[in-house]
Amino acid sequence: MDIFSIAAIGIIGAVLAVTIKQTRPELSVMVSLVTCIVLLLYTSTSLGDILNQFNQIVSKSGIDASYFKIALEARAIAYIT
Repeated sequence: MDIFSIAAIGIIGAVLAVTIKQTRPELSVMVSLVTCIVLLLYTSTSLGDILNQFNQIVSKSGIDASYFKIALEARAIAYIT
């Protein structure tokens, strides 16, 4: 996953949405949604690899998987807030 390509997609989508918003606001929302979907699909391929790495770490460490799930959920909540 290349961070520069992700940033470029986001910036191009945002600029395009703002430019279109001046003439057709309803189309601007669609451009924003498509940009978000493209970014989600682009990053979801790497997310599976990351989760597989975490599962390997848990299996090698001997920690119960339920404790790992709780720690992962707590980290996700911390990132959101």
